[in-house]
Amino acid sequence: MTLHRTHSGETDHHLQNKGIFLQYHKKGIDGDGKLHLHLGYEIYLFYKGNATLIIGDQVYPLQTGDMVLIPGQTPHISKPDPAYPYIRTTINFLDSHVGMFPGDILEPILQLFQHDGLLISLDLSGQHEIDKLVSKMNAELNKDEFGHETMASTVLFELLVIAYRKVQAMNNQTQYRHLTQQEMYVEQILSIINNTFNEEIDLDFIADSININKHYMCHCFKAVTGYTISTYIQHKRMEEAKKLLQFSPKSMTLIGQSVGIRNVSHFSRLFKEHSGMTPSAFRKKYNSMVKKQFSIKTEQL
Repeated sequence: MTLHRTHSGETDHHLQNKGIFLQYHKKGIDGDGKLHLHLGYEIYLFYKGNATLIIGDQVYPLQTGDMVLIPGQTPHISKPDPAYPYIRTTINFLDSHVGMFPGDILEPILQLFQHDGLLISLDLSGQHEIDKLVSKMNAELNKDEFGHETMASTVLFELLVIAYRKVQAMNNQTQYRHLTQQEMYVEQILSIINNTFNEEIDLDFIADSININKHYMCHCFKAVTGYTISTYIQHKRMEEAKKLLQFSPKSMTLIGQSVGIRNVSHFSRLFKEHSGMTPSAFRKKYNSMVKKQFSIKTEQL
C-alpha cells in the first residue's frame, strides 16, 4: 500500500516562521487531499462547492457560509465533489500569534477549539462581516509595511471574538447536522478507529460493533471519506506518529508500537511513504524549526 504525502508540512513551516498561515479564497483540493493535521488552530470558511469535512469522529456536510473551528493536532480531511468548483479560506495560527491579547478573553475563545470541529452557520450578513475581516487580514499579511503582522493579529483576534459571540448566540443548543444514514454509519466507524488505531483492527469486528454488513460498511466509508477503511487507518496511524515525534521523547520503536505498528522497519517505511522522510528526519526537522523560532523570539526581546 502506498501512502501519499500531505500538505501539512507546508502549513507547519509557515506557522513556525510567522505564527499564522492564511489561504484566502483558495480553489481546488488541499495538497493531495489526504488526511492531515497541523500545529495550532484552524478556522475553515466554506464558500462554494459540494464538500464534506471529516474531523476526528465527526462528519460535516458543508453549506455556503459555514465556518468550522478545527482543533490543533486533530486529523481531518476535506472531501470535495470534483464536479463542482471548490472555494474556501483557511486560517491556521499558533497560540503565540494571539498571545498579546488578554488571557481572560482569549482563554474561553480557544476553548471553542477543543471539540472535533465546531460548526458555525453564518447568515448572509455574517458571511459579509467575516469575509471583510479575512480580506483585511489577507491584505495586511501581503504588505511589507510597518506593523503589518501586528495589524493582521489584531484582525484575527477580532474575528475570533465575533466567532465566540456567534457561538454564544446559539445558546449552546445542539448542532443539528443533517447526516445521511451512510454518514451516521461512518461516524460510528471513525469513533471505533480513533479509539483502537493502536491495536489490530478487524473489519468484521467493526461491522459487528455497529451491526452492519461488512461489505456495505466498506462501501459507505469509501463513499463518504474517499478512503478504504484500511487506508484511513494507516493515515491515521502516521498522523498520530507525527504528534509523538514532535512532542514525545519516545524511541522510534516505541512510537511505532504506540500507533499499532510493531515492526520498526515497517513503521519507518510507511512513515516515509506518507511524509516523504524518515521518522528520525521528521523529528530532526521539527526540532530545528522550533530552535529557529526560539532564536527569533529571543532576538526580538
